[in-house]
Amino acid sequence: MSFLTKGESDAYLRTYYAGESLDGEDTFLLQGTMDGLRLAATPTGEPLTCIELGCGPVLAWAMCAGVVADRVWLAEASTSGREAVLDWLRGADGAFDWDKFAGHVAVLTAGTDGGAAAGGAGAGADGSTSSDALPAAPAPRATSGGVQAALRGAVVAVLDARLTPGGVDLTHVASPGPEGWAGPAAAAPVTTAGGVATGAGIPERFRAVVMHSVADAITETVEAFAELVRGAAALVAPGGVLVMSANTDVDEWRAEGKAFRQVRLSADQVTDAVVSAGLTVVMSRLRSKTDKHTTTETDNTFVLAARRPAE
Repeated sequence: MSFLTKGESDAYLRTYYAGESLDGEDTFLLQGTMDGLRLAATPTGEPLTCIELGCGPVLAWAMCAGVVADRVWLAEASTSGREAVLDWLRGADGAFDWDKFAGHVAVLTAGTDGGAAAGGAGAGADGSTSSDALPAAPAPRATSGGVQAALRGAVVAVLDARLTPGGVDLTHVASPGPEGWAGPAAAAPVTTAGGVATGAGIPERFRAVVMHSVADAITETVEAFAELVRGAAALVAPGGVLVMSANTDVDEWRAEGKAFRQVRLSADQVTDAVVSAGLTVVMSRLRSKTDKHTTTETDNTFVLAARRPAE
């Protein structure tokens, strides 16, 4: 997946996120993201740091991070994807409206959507499995506006991100100024080293790493997919969690009629890649194509959370 132009980013958003209401795939991934992030909560109450890799131009899943994590970094390789993220953060005219996604996250934070959001574990109604008990739901953000304000307040920086087999090269792009994202941007130069980012403002490891439909969408072989998963896993702190999803059993995805090739994966192959990266799967859910209701929903969406052992 590569958004080389604003037109490609806009077409992607119109195809998958501009419907009048959320579809089943949207709610499945929002629930999985929220539950996975809650598994990253620190028992000692330490600040929860989170990075989402390959986020732009989509901010749907970041809404979950905004209400669970204390500090959030949004990382995207494409210029047009980053611009879409920055437009929303800054409240620019014409920025994509994430209101309905934020509204659903508000429901999930209140624990009124049933199932895992209320703290359940084990097999769910969607066939999900989990080996870790979920902690209590985070403090409610009662409205869509509250969820969006929480995300804007939590985002520390927008980054350029380059996934590699050895890690992720992160470079600072923008940070909020003293007046927040709506005011003048702050300058925060950052360096990178050894494939894992270092420097002012960017931790070497994160308590939560989120990566939805990234490694599967930009690779064409199972081996290349596993290498990028290993790179993303390198950012997970001891005791931390990788929350990721992949579209399984498909060869391509489309945006307004344009086809983009991707690697065909099974859920087992996704799991194997995560385990090979040194993580232990603590939650996994597969949404069957029999639940499909709209033409833009992907068959067999797979989401999991995997923990790095504590040192």
